[in-house]
Amino acid sequence: MLLAAPSRKTYHLQMAPQQRKGSANAAELLSRRSTGLGNTRTLIRHNLKILRGILLQENRTFTKVWSKTSKSTVMYENCKLYFENYQHCYSCVHVEPQILYKLPTRSKQEKIEDTLMCHSPVEKSLSSPSDHKPSLLALTANNWLIRLSAETGEELQRVYLSPNYKFRQVSLRIQ
Repeated sequence: MLLAAPSRKTYHLQMAPQQRKGSANAAELLSRRSTGLGNTRTLIRHNLKILRGILLQENRTFTKVWSKTSKSTVMYENCKLYFENYQHCYSCVHVEPQILYKLPTRSKQEKIEDTLMCHSPVEKSLSSPSDHKPSLLALTANNWLIRLSAETGEELQRVYLSPNYKFRQVSLRIQ
């Protein structure tokens, strides 16, 4: 058995930064966020702390502004709410959401399976003026890829993908 003598090393201990036991005010948390102190988790936690502090004030009263129910998933993108599988679109810019468009009822074969919001790059000039406005790429159950205007719901383009393959989702891959 081999025994080694303990080495003499000097350890310097650093104290952890002092943490406050009370709650920080919103201005202090916002200034920390703007300077970039902390990591992403810390920022999210601080943002939620600010929101919680604002919402849970004792003198806070809430007023019901608007409500809508949907059997399908409600999606939100670019200040727009999409209901009934992207068939109904509401603008969220105003105090009370306003309907932008309602698409005509589609058959089961033309049901929208997946969508992707598209915005044109500012620095490129595109052939059609409608190409510069935001649009919604919609994949249907019968393999059609439809480009709809995000403002009016008007069909801008329609492309048949393939009779041999079944497409289920649209996604953007940047490599």
